[in-house]
Order: sequence, then C-alpha cells, then structure tokens
Amino acid sequence: METPMQVTLYHLPGCTRSEAVKAFIEEQGLCLQIVNVLTHPRVLSGLPNGVHTPFPSVRVGKNTILNATPQQVATALREASVSDQA
Repeated sequence: METPMQVTLYHLPGCTRSEAVKAFIEEQGLCLQIVNVLTHPRVLSGLPNGVHTPFPSVRVGKNTILNATPQQVATALREASVSDQA
C-alpha cells in the first residue's frame, strides 16, 4: 500500500501567494498540513541566514521550496512522484 505524499505549507496569514499555493495543492487532492509561522515561531529560527521573506514555503517529502509558486510545487510533486516509483 502506498504512503500518501507528505506536503506541508508554511505560510503567513493574509499572504496572497500563500493562498494561491494552498489552492493549487488542494486542487491536486493532496493531504496538506498547514503551518502558520506566526503561531509556530520555531519555524523561523530554522531558516538559512539572509532569508527574509521565504513564504510561502512548501515541503514536499524531504525537499523544501522557499518563496514557492504553484509551478515550483508542481515540479516538486512530479519529481517526488518519480523518485517514489524508482
């Protein structure tokens, strides 16, 4: 039995880019974990130096995309699907 792909969205409330990425992921029918970075400040402490506005960020499997767009998420989902099949 296949394990569902883990997708996590790290977002700032009210961010229109975050909403667009969230809508895209939900359209794919994937199970989505949403993390509000304002209520989970430890997420911010784990960012690389020099990253000031990394949101929305999306983790697909073990890969994280900073400043994610729906197109980048689609690519990551395809790549993760291929690696799962290998």
